[in-house]
Amino acid sequence: MAGIVPLKRFNNYLNSQGYALAGENYLSSRVINRALYENSEVIIKRDRGWGESQNPVENEILNKFNGLERIPKKIAFEEGIFNKIIAISPEQLPFFKKLSLTFKNKVEDNFLVEKFIPGKSYNYEQLSPSEEQKLIDLVNLFHKEGYARLDIGRANNFILNPQGELYYIDLGKLIKKGHPQFDFEKGYDLFYLDETLTKSREGKTAL
Repeated sequence: MAGIVPLKRFNNYLNSQGYALAGENYLSSRVINRALYENSEVIIKRDRGWGESQNPVENEILNKFNGLERIPKKIAFEEGIFNKIIAISPEQLPFFKKLSLTFKNKVEDNFLVEKFIPGKSYNYEQLSPSEEQKLIDLVNLFHKEGYARLDIGRANNFILNPQGELYYIDLGKLIKKGHPQFDFEKGYDLFYLDETLTKSREGKTAL
């Protein structure tokens, strides 16, 4: 049973650690929360206990690219939440052992905290020439460093902030060079990059 935590108990743990949680968003295999932490707005990401574990991958990438422009700033990454909850409240252990949980209310026992980036999902017409180049540079950098599967075709993987700066905010599904799908996914990245830039330029011409 260790490694899976009831969402309600996990929320209580986060609150006890100083995270004031806002509403939850269930995005495929992750639960996403906005929260207030030490007077700053943050995003908390938790894997939902099935499918790919994205947080460890994203944590590794954020560590590797620490300080890189246009990706989120990592605030914290914690593992072993099951054991931490039990340490705080040992009387809960029998309850945990009897749990029979559905996918929607259990999560893995780790969480990733990133700085909140205000803004909205971009649309093609909003990309300035300088932001188009930033996107090209970002894709090329990840490929050069041996990562692919940026899923550029999904606008909600990106946030355009009020200053018109494009941020890539979901790095949990990236794969490393050596993965059997690496070249295939790199090709998809480049295909969707070209498609995005073409639509961006066509959209500006039509305005």
